[in-house]
Amino acid sequence: MKRTVVIGMITMAVGVLLAVVALGHSGLKTVYWEHSGFKVARTSHSSKTYQREYTNNLRQIDFSTGDKVEVRTGEVAKPTVTYPAGTKVKRTGNQLAIHSKINHHTWRIGFDVDSDEEDDYGTTVVTLPKKNKVSQISGRFDDEVSLNNLTLKRFQMRGSADVNMQSVRLKSTLDINSDGGDVALSRVVAPAISQSSEGGDIELHHCRFSDGTSDLSSDGGDISLNSSHFSTVSLITQGGDISFSNNQINTHLSAETAGGDIDGRILEPDKAKVTATADGGDHELFGRDTHAWNLDKEARVSYSLSTDGGDITID
Repeated sequence: MKRTVVIGMITMAVGVLLAVVALGHSGLKTVYWEHSGFKVARTSHSSKTYQREYTNNLRQIDFSTGDKVEVRTGEVAKPTVTYPAGTKVKRTGNQLAIHSKINHHTWRIGFDVDSDEEDDYGTTVVTLPKKNKVSQISGRFDDEVSLNNLTLKRFQMRGSADVNMQSVRLKSTLDINSDGGDVALSRVVAPAISQSSEGGDIELHHCRFSDGTSDLSSDGGDISLNSSHFSTVSLITQGGDISFSNNQINTHLSAETAGGDIDGRILEPDKAKVTATADGGDHELFGRDTHAWNLDKEARVSYSLSTDGGDITID
C-alpha cells in the first residue's frame, strides 16, 4: 500500500512539473519524450507572409534565423524573398540580411527539458533567377535549411538546423558547423567539405569533393557515403555507425568510431590497401577474418578503419 502511494505521489509531482514547464513556454503546451529528453511541442504562429523583389546585383545573403529556410533557383526575373511575419529583411548595398527570432530554452531539473525547436514561425523562401550574381550564402540557421539547384562561390553554415542540399556547385570548401542537425547532400560539388556536428547524421549521395582534404565528424550520429568522389576523406563519429559504398577515393579514406560498426564496399579491392582495428569486435575483409589487406603490395588507395567495440565488414 505504501509503495502504491509513493509511486502515485511521484507520478503526480512529475505531472505538475511538466505542466509548469509547458506554461513557462508562453502558455499550456504538450510536453513529450524524444531522443532521450523531454521536448515542448511547437506552436504554429500567424500564417501571414510578405514578398519582396530585389535588383540583380545582390552578391551575398546572410541569415540569422529560427525559421525554415529554402534557397533555390526558379522562374523569376529578379531575386525574390517570401517571408513570414516577424522576419526582418534588410538590404545594404549588394548584401541582403535576413533575421528572425531564434528560440533556445533548456530547463535543467535533474534532467533536460529541451525546446530548441520550440515554435514554428513559418518558412522563408529565397528564389533566384537562373542568371544571378549571388556568390555567398552564410549565417546561423536553427530550424531547417534547404538549397536547391544553385551555383555559389561559398556556403558557410552554423547552428542546429537540418541541412538538405541538392544539385549545388561551390567554388570553395563547403563549410558546415552544426549543433546537432542532420545533413543530407545529393549531387553537391565542391573542392572539399568540412562538416562537424554535435550528434546529427550525415548522408552524402552522388557528391564530388575531389580537389582537397575532406573531414566529416559527428558526436553520436551515423555517417553514410554512397557513390561519391573524394580525394582524401576522414570520417569520425562518437558512437554512431559508418558506412560507405561505391565511392571513388583518390588517395586515402580513414574511418573511426567509438562503439559503432563500420561497413564498406570498395570498388577495386586489388588496387586498395586496408588496415582494420576492431577492439572488442570482429573484422572481416573481403570474406576473410583478417585485419589487413594488400599491405605487401603497391596500392593506389589506402583505407584505415578503426572501431572501439563495434565490428568492421568490408566487401
